[in-house]
Amino acid sequence: MEREATLHEKWSREREACDELTRDMMEFAALHLGGELEEAWKDFEMSDFPEPLDEHEIERQIFMPYFLFHWDPFRPRRGKATLRHSGVVAQAYMMERMGQLSDMERLFFEQAATQPVSFHEVLWNNPGERMELRDILMGGDTEVLERLGSRGLRRGDILYAQIWNLNGYSILGCTAPICIPPKWKSEVIGLRRKLQKRIAKQKRNLAAEDLVRYGEAIRETYLDIRDGLYAPPRLANTDGDPLVFHTLTFEIESAEAAFEALAPLAVGRSKEELLDGAEFDQEGKLSKVDFDWLMKGNRKMSTWENTILGSIKISEHSLVVEVNSEKRAKRIQAEIEKRLAGTAALQTMVAKPLDELLAESRKRGTDKAKIDEEAIEDILRDPEVRKHLQEDMQKQVDAWANEKVPALGGRTPMEAVKDPDGREIVESLLVQWERHAEEGMYSQGVVPDIGRLRKILNLPVPPREDFEETPMSKRSKSPTDWIGKKAKQGFRGYPIATISLYGPTAEFATKIVVAIFRDERQIAEPFERWFSEDVDVRENMDVGEKVIALIKKYAVKSVVAADRIIGCPHEEGIDYPEGKSCPKCPYWAGRDRFTHERIQ
Repeated sequence: MEREATLHEKWSREREACDELTRDMMEFAALHLGGELEEAWKDFEMSDFPEPLDEHEIERQIFMPYFLFHWDPFRPRRGKATLRHSGVVAQAYMMERMGQLSDMERLFFEQAATQPVSFHEVLWNNPGERMELRDILMGGDTEVLERLGSRGLRRGDILYAQIWNLNGYSILGCTAPICIPPKWKSEVIGLRRKLQKRIAKQKRNLAAEDLVRYGEAIRETYLDIRDGLYAPPRLANTDGDPLVFHTLTFEIESAEAAFEALAPLAVGRSKEELLDGAEFDQEGKLSKVDFDWLMKGNRKMSTWENTILGSIKISEHSLVVEVNSEKRAKRIQAEIEKRLAGTAALQTMVAKPLDELLAESRKRGTDKAKIDEEAIEDILRDPEVRKHLQEDMQKQVDAWANEKVPALGGRTPMEAVKDPDGREIVESLLVQWERHAEEGMYSQGVVPDIGRLRKILNLPVPPREDFEETPMSKRSKSPTDWIGKKAKQGFRGYPIATISLYGPTAEFATKIVVAIFRDERQIAEPFERWFSEDVDVRENMDVGEKVIALIKKYAVKSVVAADRIIGCPHEEGIDYPEGKSCPKCPYWAGRDRFTHERIQ
């Protein structure tokens, strides 16, 4: 503990010295080379016409170290790799200030100018303290001291960063402002393959000097990933066609004739099934019927028995078809004109992109969505329905092992895990999948068992990601510490536990309230209170253990804990009259319970 505190104190002092060196270099660059910043930005972005730096202020975090230590206007922007030397700013600064630098500043300078910027995967993380990183390109694990940069990171996250090796410990010299999700690891492994080919004749693994030499190619991969993360998603149907919703309206001569001609489009369903729920006139003739346009199986999802291509609505002399792509619109139009030759005339075809439909949906409000969500929840309370949905989802997840995946070069996961690179990519995709499950992205807690999929692929099941499992956090066993570290993880999905403290003063807490929200409906269930009159409730081990037991019982994923006492432990309208101050806690009279400042 004492050694750890000393190390962090040393790190803090040296970080301040590093920041001071950076500020001095920036002032030097502004004075002597300020006019070159725009050219350096073009080189960093590898573009003659990049978006202005002012519109990408966040990128200064990784761009300014490049400008100060690496930028060389005479080095080719793309093409043949070159051995890196200090950039023009660094060279000019060293010539003028060399004799004024301390030994520590010289070490900072040397590390910043010579260490490679690479892609590092988070192996474990103790937020606010340290983490262990693995260099994806050349291998090797490094334990890094990092306070701010480690907050919010999780196992499997990827950083584009430079590691400095100082006197007995390592830190992040610079890092890009974005955290790269695990699913992008395949891009980094693809880069690793390309770089490995360039040194194939030497029959060795990539080394630090190789990453320095190919720094431009590495940064280009970062830029591609960054732009891919910022780019809007391309939404497509299961055919791979862009989502553009089309509504085709035809005038028809007879509902019965249209049904007889179009019923075969519902592959796998009989006419009797389609007519269940249809409407008929007084003479017994068909007047209205709705059914889906179906195709047997699915090219992307091998477990699907059929695919819904669109919906068909027949009503007296009107036929309305809705599909979700231009290609399907043209296809169904041709089918209808062929099957209803001369008896159907296209009246209108209206196309609406997804964003337009979403805008219209927002205007209509969310009441219907809430009703639908509650209806789904009611349905899923039935154990048999829930079990069936779980089994169906698991069936699809298990089938993924034998489906061709673009990120694996068209191979199946079962094929890919047979080689080291493929195994690494599959692992990253599973980590991303597990993260989605943890963040509550699946409906009403019906989540797939990724551990089972790992066993199918013969991959190890990773240990549960918990701060108590990291080497540096095992030393803390206090309930308060456990809750605090759980809260530092940030939002990880539902259920959420909120923890509030109350006491007669701002210094002494006698009451703790824990509310658990299982979903977004903001209904607290359960809602528990504990009291401690003799000692501060935060120091009461018995209460702390009960709070932790409650959190674990309901499998809470996110914790929001107050960092201070937020008011009197007595309840207005119950323990004292509404609109009055609590007579037992005069400290809070006329005082803001959040800031603790007097307001009257």
